[in-house]
Amino acid sequence: MQIVIQEVMDERWIKGKKGEELARTYLEQNGFTVLHVHWQHGHKELDIVAERGQMLHVVEVRSRTEPFLIEPSQTVQYEKQQNIMAATRAYIYKNRVQKEVQFDIVSVVYEQDGTKIEYIPNAFYPYYPTSYKKSRF
Repeated sequence: MQIVIQEVMDERWIKGKKGEELARTYLEQNGFTVLHVHWQHGHKELDIVAERGQMLHVVEVRSRTEPFLIEPSQTVQYEKQQNIMAATRAYIYKNRVQKEVQFDIVSVVYEQDGTKIEYIPNAFYPYYPTSYKKSRF
């Protein structure tokens, strides 16, 4: 049983890494300059940080194999968005970024007859609660 679970996890990891490589290539072919891949701050990670023009793009990559119940982009729930935004604040601070930031998603779907890549600009927006609490990176 343990071997089967490990094989499934290894397969998911491999497909995830392949999806990130495909997303990076897609972004580069569409005029983005990729600055960082897997940028980490503590336990939080940004899949891809890229720029195009005067905009910094923080890109979350989601991979799925067809068939699936929900779209890959729908798996970026509120908690994940909060983690991405916290990591982005740290990234901006550490790299002294002076650009506007946009949060995007690249969805990679492995289909029987190939791979479908979808770029979703402005996939989500920063959320600022009405009662502001000092955030911690």
